[in-house]
Amino acid sequence: MDKNNNEVSLYRQIVDELISSIQNGLLSSGDPISSLNELKSRYQVSRDTVIKAYNELKIRGIIDSKPGKGYYVRSTNIEVQKKVFLLLDENSSYKSILYESFLGNCSRETQVDVFFHHQNPTLFKTLLKTYTGKFSHYVITPVPETDCMDQVKELANKGKVFILDYGFNEEQHLYPSVFQDFEEDMFSQLMENRASFEKYQKTLMVIKRPSGSTENAFISKMIRGFQKFARKTGLQVELSRTLPAEIQKGYCYILHSDADLVEMVKTAQCTKLEPGKDIGIISYNETPIKSVVAKGISTLSTNFPEMGKYMAALVEGGQKEHIKNEFRLIRRASF
Repeated sequence: MDKNNNEVSLYRQIVDELISSIQNGLLSSGDPISSLNELKSRYQVSRDTVIKAYNELKIRGIIDSKPGKGYYVRSTNIEVQKKVFLLLDENSSYKSILYESFLGNCSRETQVDVFFHHQNPTLFKTLLKTYTGKFSHYVITPVPETDCMDQVKELANKGKVFILDYGFNEEQHLYPSVFQDFEEDMFSQLMENRASFEKYQKTLMVIKRPSGSTENAFISKMIRGFQKFARKTGLQVELSRTLPAEIQKGYCYILHSDADLVEMVKTAQCTKLEPGKDIGIISYNETPIKSVVAKGISTLSTNFPEMGKYMAALVEGGQKEHIKNEFRLIRRASF
């Protein structure tokens, strides 16, 4: 170690030395390495310097430690420069599109591990607590509860935090984000397509009543956007918490649930009502299958491929930005 080398920090020299030992075949997976105190004494550096070096190596997955065993080589994959903890709210088809886009736009030196919290605050907090300090970057779709966001603040002390697929809220303004504006997005797209809605006797938005407060934070904003559209236009609109037993000819149905979409398409086939002619059908959240179901189902959706692409750019570039993701009504035969 060269203490006179002002261009390379001491902790970086420790990192580079261990990586060099792996490259040269001197260390293999499972081999023990020097303890913090051993390196501190050998190089006459502070313990904090050694800890900083070892923490980076742990975050990159190169080394690890176990009680009674000490530090050891966990992996000889030294190409990984970033380890990303990606926490999504659900494992759905459209979130898979987002994930694949994010992964495809990250560099090959970036390792991504994906987790899901399913809007469960306890699971959300447990996952963050378990993996705090084990990744260099944390891409989080939060649970919209105050104590959950408090834990995100603690996480920011251990790595870089990014907020994904979440309304832009005051408490997250310090974190780079790619977000949706659920209320304004819904209102603006309905207004943009107002002429098409005027062709129907009534527009019915079907959103099942949320089971808990966590989901309601997003759904309530969508509903406000829908209600704002109703007030602005004076059109006949209605919010329903259940899918109607009977489909009314001349109505347009906006369906939040894919399960309701399936039932609607099946019922339309049985009653000989043609989507786009006798009734209107708009589904929430775009997936590839909706482009072919019933000659094409129209969707109201954020652009999930773009969302993944933008977030990858933030993670790779390290910029502090807030990017509002595109939201649009994709018109197909059903509307």
